[in-house]
Amino acid sequence: MEQFSGSTTPHRKLNGDELRYVKLHPAASDSDPVICSLHYSPPLRGESYETLSYAWGSTAKTAPITLDGCEFPVTINLFDALVQLRLQEQPRLLWIDAICINQQDGEERSALVQKMRDIYQHSGKTIVWLGTPGKKHEQDAIEAAYSIAREIASLLDGSETSILKEAEFYKKNRISLLYLADICSRAWFRRVWVIQEVDRDQEQQQGDKTSLAAGISSIRISQQREIWLYCGGSSILFQTLFSACEAAALMVSTTATWTIGSCRIRAMANAYDIRRYLEEAEGYGHGTITSGHKLAMILSAAAYAKSTDPRDKIYALLGLLPPSTLAVLPKNLKPDYTKDISSIFKDYAAYIIRSAGLIDVMYFTAGGTKPKDPLSLPTWVPDWSRDGYAMSEKLAAKYCIASSAVLARGRGPQVRGADTESPRLVVNGIRTGTIKLILPRIGKDSHKREDNRGPKEKLENLSVKRKYMHVRNYLCILELIRDPHGTGHELPQQVQWAKDNWLRLLTRSPKSARDSATTSLETVSKVYDTLLTDPDPSPETLARTEFVVYHIYRRLSGRTAVVCSDGTSHLCDRYGGEPQIEDCLFVLEGSVHQYVLRPVGSCYNRDIVWQRINNTSFRPPELQAFWEAGKATNVTAHKKVTEFWERNEELVERVIIV
Repeated sequence: MEQFSGSTTPHRKLNGDELRYVKLHPAASDSDPVICSLHYSPPLRGESYETLSYAWGSTAKTAPITLDGCEFPVTINLFDALVQLRLQEQPRLLWIDAICINQQDGEERSALVQKMRDIYQHSGKTIVWLGTPGKKHEQDAIEAAYSIAREIASLLDGSETSILKEAEFYKKNRISLLYLADICSRAWFRRVWVIQEVDRDQEQQQGDKTSLAAGISSIRISQQREIWLYCGGSSILFQTLFSACEAAALMVSTTATWTIGSCRIRAMANAYDIRRYLEEAEGYGHGTITSGHKLAMILSAAAYAKSTDPRDKIYALLGLLPPSTLAVLPKNLKPDYTKDISSIFKDYAAYIIRSAGLIDVMYFTAGGTKPKDPLSLPTWVPDWSRDGYAMSEKLAAKYCIASSAVLARGRGPQVRGADTESPRLVVNGIRTGTIKLILPRIGKDSHKREDNRGPKEKLENLSVKRKYMHVRNYLCILELIRDPHGTGHELPQQVQWAKDNWLRLLTRSPKSARDSATTSLETVSKVYDTLLTDPDPSPETLARTEFVVYHIYRRLSGRTAVVCSDGTSHLCDRYGGEPQIEDCLFVLEGSVHQYVLRPVGSCYNRDIVWQRINNTSFRPPELQAFWEAGKATNVTAHKKVTEFWERNEELVERVIIV
């Protein structure tokens, strides 16, 4: 939880189950000073108080309010909210984390963070403050966004949902939809605390699910507690905005400007989808879903979210776990703001791996941007402060199956020296290759203009041809490695498998209907062959292959390709460390990824000690088939993973990762 430091506080110690609330005193005009007082009471319920949800913003810039007669600093965004929310004639009783929690008392913060979900759910109304619009045209844009959201929501409630799929609707409302996307791009939608602040009581979920239009996902939003989004003087129900954004995302999925906002809405929904999946998963019969699984999946579903205090990337999500899971969490996992960040991350990673066998917890924060000041952590411990891939229900099922399979065999991974500065992960693994060649990344440095360009060529053609040549050179190197003598003979099985993996990668995850039509396996294979055989493409060839070449370029951009001693080629993740010659590729038991590990020494018993460097996009054929399966929630999938390890028992070795 974010905190101020160095300021005096009027807070007195809480007694028993007592809570603080803040009374916002009335004001005749916005220019009047903001005056508040603290109100101490046992936990309240219902209409007697409201909760405020907002993005803190920078704590470097503050504005003063009067709290119990003392000057008290709050962030600019909170100050603006208090000014806007004041009534003219009567006080307003609110619960606001920055004021109602003594931010200088670590023990109090640790205790109250566990009660925050109940505080929000028991309030009569939750007010979401999105910020203050600047100029008048920004306020007009907000009104237009709210207006189109209400229109879409009304269509969803009726029988006219087909209108939303018509191109004319998008063309007519294009500007308003872009304004709506801008609303969803505000900082509040990426705040990690938001997920539990707008979440609903689990006891109320049965039979009360808000259904959206056909083909659009669903989410449970509280109908008993109203959640209102305020942006300046305009307001809208959260349910209305959420439903409209989900529907609009289908209409304009190819619009880059919209994607930013819709992805944040979708990521928020993922957290609720994951929880629903975990609640139902034990009925699928594919293995035990442990408390470690539930904890890992919830944390990963919200890996996209941000917080000022890195500890909140974990603590802010514990309220989403069912009470039965919270009850069995060890004492060292309870919120404790007096502990250092590295110790918290190590404790959580060790618990998840021990209880769930979930080796891939170290992959869950592999995506996104690296923090400015990375923590000093073992390479198997995820840095939860880093942005990651938002987990989906489909991925959660596969991770749970792979890890529960190793638990069922009684061969779960171990964490040794968990209480030391350098704990070690011990796991079974199969060495699948040793890196012998590394290809340079395709990226910004490869956009340099070549000398053979004619002066009359258009800039657009230069860009298209440049990408064509870079992709061609890249793939030609791989083909030369696969078939060094150019015989054209049938490739060895493992090398052909690697080539097929490349084609599968280049056709994966289409972003739109157009992508699906033009990046099918057949289409990409034809362009792949053209790239290898045509070193000087004509304008017609460039035009015919432009979109697929761009798609391939986008897939390869920023990634490092490596070639192993057996001739197989692999593609490393763009966000991981740089591989080196003699690094090894491993499949680890309980994992669905293939990792790049580097030897860094040996133990007293001569076991090699490794560091995790990166992971690759490819896996052994059996695991690749499991990964690409449409729905992996059955006994058959669980059995396939188990059979893979039993069949390759003689190749298994002990892997120690530091």
